[in-house]
Amino acid sequence: MGIDQSSQTLELNERLVELVIRVRQAWRVLVIEFELTDVQSRSLLFLYRGPVSSRELAEHLEIDASNITNLIDRLEERGLVRREAQPGDRRVKLLVITEAGRALVDNLQERIISQSLVDHTLSAADEAELIRLLGLVLAGRPLRFGG
Repeated sequence: MGIDQSSQTLELNERLVELVIRVRQAWRVLVIEFELTDVQSRSLLFLYRGPVSSRELAEHLEIDASNITNLIDRLEERGLVRREAQPGDRRVKLLVITEAGRALVDNLQERIISQSLVDHTLSAADEAELIRLLGLVLAGRPLRFGG
């Protein structure tokens, strides 16, 4: 890789890191307004897609399964999630988002759209291209820095 390519790759990585930092900051502010933690909001967004087991949620969130019980207890106390027996195996409990949880996620998504993280600085075509490019990056190998 030549010097120009190396400096371009370095600049791209620096800009991606800056974007991640900005998105995380904006996300924290937004979820606090909904009285959620980061992990609670990510849980609800995942459950919005459909019921999953505690193990599947823990894997998606990349957290230890032992932490899921407390997480779901808090969401259940707020009426955002419920546990249901899995059809065919009542020992397994599925986590299901409630109507209140769906409404909260709908409101959260409306806020994301209305206060876009890219702040409407990109045209629709540019947004589509960025989505395509980020898809390529995210489909690549897992990111690892260091040894």
